Amino acid sequence: MRIEVKWLGKLTISKGSRGFFDSIKHFNFEQIPAAAAGIYVFARQHGNMIEPIYVGKAGNLRSRIKTQFNNLNLMTAVNNSKSGSRILLVGTIAALPNQTLGKILPIAERAHIRAALAAGYALVNKQGTKTKTHTIEIVGSKPHAFPFEREILANQ
Repeated sequence: MRIEVKWLGKLTISKGSRGFFDSIKHFNFEQIPAAAAGIYVFARQHGNMIEPIYVGKAGNLRSRIKTQFNNLNLMTAVNNSKSGSRILLVGTIAALPNQTLGKILPIAERAHIRAALAAGYALVNKQGTKTKTHTIEIVGSKPHAFPFEREILANQ
């Protein structure tokens, strides 16, 4: 299945005058299209590297992201994550012929979550806790016989 995500670019989440939790008052939600469906990623940027913290989906991006700025667990995770600029990535999705948003939004969200977990990032899930991961280390006298990396992450 082909799903097209149009990324709008990086939106900076800057600290308000009273600290990070005051940032909702200073964030320009007009940057996010009204009533657009898509996915969004709260992240930290370190130089050219972007570290995702939370991946979500929404039928109405602007409304959902406003709600997320009031999610104490999520905002605490964004504030307490490693150093770097706090950013929000927003991608709009429009259903192609023979597709419905109700089916493609969850697929797009899961694909981005799986890609982040496969890359080794610990995401904050819906309950505000870290996504559980397990490290599996491959041992043995012939490591070259195993087709994968010697250390892989498996999510629970």
